Amino acid sequence: MKIDATLHYALIFRDMTTEIEASKLVNRLAYEDSLTGIANRTYFIQELENALLEKRSIGVLLLDLNGFKQINDQFGHISGDEVLKTVAMLLTKSFPTPHFAARLGGDEFVVLLDGITRQSQLDESIGFIKTKEKNFSVLLGEQSVPVEFSVGGAYRENGDTIDELLMRADEQMYKEKYKDRPHERNSFN
Repeated sequence: MKIDATLHYALIFRDMTTEIEASKLVNRLAYEDSLTGIANRTYFIQELENALLEKRSIGVLLLDLNGFKQINDQFGHISGDEVLKTVAMLLTKSFPTPHFAARLGGDEFVVLLDGITRQSQLDESIGFIKTKEKNFSVLLGEQSVPVEFSVGGAYRENGDTIDELLMRADEQMYKEKYKDRPHERNSFN
């Protein structure tokens, strides 16, 4: 600014810490599962949509915990929450970046796998996580409780939509879940 024909400058400093922290909180609430700390359904769907638009070679693994209701009933919901957190940690450690795990809700999880171009790669990932499951347990109180899950997967085929890809993975997961009990698949017991 000019004052009496002399040019003066003014600098204004503003602490943006509060605004930056608020923005981080909004993003975390929008895209992170509040219980497990991993990505939530919203973030997963957004990333899956981007991967399909970019025509990346991807696969998805769907996981559903077996007997989770019984864990909640026997040990309580706080213990059930611990199981969910432990499964989230297992998936995150088992499938590091560029892959990522998300919680879809309830006791359902998904992993977005990068670089999957054929069924054998997908089968290898399913086999890998099923191997981890064999000795997977969570300490609830003083009792070590085995945690089992069903896994299904699908990889991107040309022209896939989000729904088609997830439906194929879901069908595979339910085939595994009910392979020994096919009559239970659609029962309401």
